[in-house]
Amino acid sequence: MAVLIIASVLIILFRVYSYRIRKRAEEKRAELRIIREAEKQVEPQDDIQAQKPQSVNKEVVTQQYSLNDGLPTSLDSIVPDSKLFKRDMSGLVQYFKDMPNMERIYNEFTHAIRNGYSVENYLHEANLMDDLEIREIAGKGFSIIAGFLTDMLSIQENKELRTDLEACKKAESILLNP
Repeated sequence: MAVLIIASVLIILFRVYSYRIRKRAEEKRAELRIIREAEKQVEPQDDIQAQKPQSVNKEVVTQQYSLNDGLPTSLDSIVPDSKLFKRDMSGLVQYFKDMPNMERIYNEFTHAIRNGYSVENYLHEANLMDDLEIREIAGKGFSIIAGFLTDMLSIQENKELRTDLEACKKAESILLNP
């Protein structure tokens, strides 16, 4: 019995260690990509965003902001009821599958801010400001999404994604700092 427990602990430790090594390698690749782009000193083109294709498929966007490193979109954590998500679009999609209400809130939120609502206005109209527990849960959700967006912007810069990131940070700040 003790051998099984030790073997289980060793397997868990190996998985955690392997995940950390892969995460560090992923971060190093992202840093190298940023350095290479800076060395090229390419002028940003503002009108690239205006040249969108007529129809954008969700799978195409997911692929565009995904790291193709063979890692799963999520891993179960040692902590009960906790998961580790891959820090790209595929991880965000998996997060939304696990948290469908946060996906709904985020979709409504981005639609509202792109159509002239202020962050504060949306939060009040969505009734996210009235209850302290709801504020905390929504604030943490916006914080997690902001982390995904930050990492996705390191893969590829995008004006809309940058706008969403800034709005999520502002929502997080408002909700978690009453």
